[in-house]
Amino acid sequence: MGDPGMALREEDVRRIVDYVKPWLRDLVSETAAPRSHDISAQIVRVEEELKGQRELFAERFKAIDQRFVAMDQRFSDMQKHMDQRFSDTQKHMDQRFSDMQQRMDQRFTDMQKQMDTRFESMDKRFGTMQWTMLFGFTIVTVAVTVFGLLA
Repeated sequence: MGDPGMALREEDVRRIVDYVKPWLRDLVSETAAPRSHDISAQIVRVEEELKGQRELFAERFKAIDQRFVAMDQRFSDMQKHMDQRFSDTQKHMDQRFSDMQQRMDQRFTDMQKQMDTRFESMDKRFGTMQWTMLFGFTIVTVAVTVFGLLA
């Protein structure tokens, strides 16, 4: 073999390139064509898979949206139910307070009547006692005057 440090002339390099160039073109076209077909087939498969994934995601998002709509409906129904229960409870409490107020008013009226009756009976007793005392003082005064004149 030759000296590894031997330099090639430019003319020699051109002759080698002219000789190898057609062979390299054939080699590249043979190897690149199947690969590019393989790559394009892979790209098509990847695109189809991505399309399938997009469709799957779209279906899942649609299902999630439907769940949210259903949950909104349930929350709305629950809110209506709670509003109705609150309204019913409020009406019941208002009725109970009204009934209690009527009972208290009736008790107060009854107590007022009892007190009026007691005061009237006490007034009669005091009136009777007043007349009895007046009659007694009158008798005592008459008796003292009669005994004072006779004595």
